[in-house]
Amino acid sequence: MARPRSFDEHDVIEQCSAVFCTHGYEATSIDDLTAATGLKRGSLYQAFGSKHGLFVAALGQSLEEEEAACKPDSALSDSQSRIKQFDGRPERLAPNAEERRPAPTLNRRHGRPSVQDLTLIAIACLELAPNDRKVRGMLIDWVSKLNTERQSTLPEALGRCLLDRSHIHVGQPDE
Repeated sequence: MARPRSFDEHDVIEQCSAVFCTHGYEATSIDDLTAATGLKRGSLYQAFGSKHGLFVAALGQSLEEEEAACKPDSALSDSQSRIKQFDGRPERLAPNAEERRPAPTLNRRHGRPSVQDLTLIAIACLELAPNDRKVRGMLIDWVSKLNTERQSTLPEALGRCLLDRSHIHVGQPDE
């Protein structure tokens, strides 16, 4: 008989999302994920099945939370209650090289996806979606739910995210 889980699945997914965002999918090891969560391999495998299962859970959680964060808020004024869109600029990363990594927690402002969400989406697009039907399907479904204006600004937001992740700052002198 299996023991009941002694951890919060949402928190574990958040911690693992930060690791995936820091190292990418391929470069993240199960040891990295166990170190970040404090859980044993067996617990992660039992809960998520594999590293891929954990990434899929992390991506799904990010897509759901991003979608929820961009829905209109009934408490906002009429001018603010329009569906929020990407403005082409994900939440900016700090200028200090050590602070450029995505924050370990989601940090949405004004309905924009967090750096962590965009990074996870970019990693999914680059590393998994070309050959992984499940991940590609998740991304296609998510994009299809975006309004036309948000769909049109998504490429620029993802591009900026990738450049920031690569420590390439367009229009700024190299450090």
